[in-house]
Amino acid sequence: MPMKRSRVDTEEELTLSVKIKQQQQKQSTEDQARVQEIAKESDPPRLGHFLDNCHYCKKHMPVGVEVYMYRDFCGFCSIRCREIQMSLDKLAKKQAKLAQRQSASISDKVDQ
Repeated sequence: MPMKRSRVDTEEELTLSVKIKQQQQKQSTEDQARVQEIAKESDPPRLGHFLDNCHYCKKHMPVGVEVYMYRDFCGFCSIRCREIQMSLDKLAKKQAKLAQRQSASISDKVDQ
């Protein structure tokens, strides 16, 4: 047979539940106030200086504008600047391969 709870037990549980809820609300309010205080004191987070200027044309890029990324830390002000840099990188890579082949063929001729 189930035991009946006394009125005192139920009131104590209710009082304890209310106290816990109040503590949680107080802690939540304190946490929110702390977060707001920190946000007011600090500047918006910056990822680095690589987003200050376009990597190709060096044009200043204000915070909040759309940035086009390429490679690790290269920000560009427009798709056009990014595409130009990508083309230059491809050309430099081809030239490096060509120079490597030429130096290898020259060293082969010298060895003969």
